[in-house]
Amino acid sequence: MFGSICGSSLLLLLLVTSFRRRRLHSGSNILVMHLMLLDLIICGITYPLSITITYRGMRGTQVDINCHAFLYFHMSVIFTENWANLVLAINRLFAIALPFLYKKITTIPGLIFMIVLPWVMGLGVTLPVYFGIGGALIQTIFPLRACTPAPRPDGYGIAWITLGAYVPLASIGLTYLSLCGRWIIKKVQKRQISPMQNEQAERQTAAVKARQIRLAKMLIASYLWHCMCFLSPPILLPSFPWLLRRYPMLIQLWLLKTAPMWGYVASPFIFLALSSDYQTGVRDLLNSLRGRRRQMDTSNRRSQAFVTSTVGSGQHGKGTST
Repeated sequence: MFGSICGSSLLLLLLVTSFRRRRLHSGSNILVMHLMLLDLIICGITYPLSITITYRGMRGTQVDINCHAFLYFHMSVIFTENWANLVLAINRLFAIALPFLYKKITTIPGLIFMIVLPWVMGLGVTLPVYFGIGGALIQTIFPLRACTPAPRPDGYGIAWITLGAYVPLASIGLTYLSLCGRWIIKKVQKRQISPMQNEQAERQTAAVKARQIRLAKMLIASYLWHCMCFLSPPILLPSFPWLLRRYPMLIQLWLLKTAPMWGYVASPFIFLALSSDYQTGVRDLLNSLRGRRRQMDTSNRRSQAFVTSTVGSGQHGKGTST
C-alpha cells in the first residue's frame, strides 16, 4: 500500500505537470500521458483493491465484491497498458528511424487511433474469458482468499495470456533492439564523416534528436524494469513447479502480487529520473505551489494584523472617550 500511494502520488504530479507545460503536449507526450493514466488506474485503484481483498481474506473477513467483473476490468487494464507501451515503442521507432512518416501518424486521427487501439486489444482479448472461454475469473479460498484469473493451460487460455502480455512485450523488445542497432550504425557513420560536416549536421537536428533519444531511453528503462517484474513468474514457475507447492503464500503474495505491482509503481520514478522536461515541470509546479502558499500566508498575516490594529484602535478610542 505504501508503494501504491507513492507511485500514485508521483503519477498524479507528472500528469498535472504534463497538462501545465505546453512543451509536453506533442504527439508522443500525449501517448505518455495516456500510459501514465493507465498506470495510475492500476497503481491507485485496481491493485490496492486487490491487496485489500487479500489482506481482509487473510484476516478472516470476506470483502463483498464481484470478482468476476473486477478481474475483467483489472486484467483488461493491465493488457491495455502492455499494448499502450507497444504503441509508444512504435511511435519512437517512427520518430527516430522514419521521421518523414512521423508527422503523418501523429495527426489527431492518428493519436486517437493509437489511444483507442490498446483499449480495444485489452478489453477484447479478455472478453472471451469473461464468458468462460479459455479460463475463469474467480475468487480463490486456498492458500489465500483473493480474486484470481485462472486461464486454462490449453486453447484460448494460452492465446489470452499470449495476446495480452507476451506478444506486446516481445514486440516492444524487438522494436527497441532495432532502435539500438540503428544508434550503433549511426555512431559508426558519424565517425566516418568529416568533423565540419558532422558539426553542421548536429547543429540542425541536435535539439530534436536529443529530446527523442531521451524519451526513448526513458521508455527502454521502464520496459526493462517491467520485464524483470512481470516475466519472472512465467519463467520461474514452469521451471520449478515445486516452489508453488512448497511456498504457496510466498509465491502468491510476493512473486504474483507484489513484484508486478512494483513494476507499475517504479515507472513514474523512471520517467522523472530520465526526463529533464518532467524534472523542470515538477520543479516549476512545486515552486508555484510554494509561492501560492506564501501569498496565502502573507495575506492571512496582513488580515490578522489589520483586525488586530482595528480592534486595538477601537479599544483605545473607547478608553479615551471614557
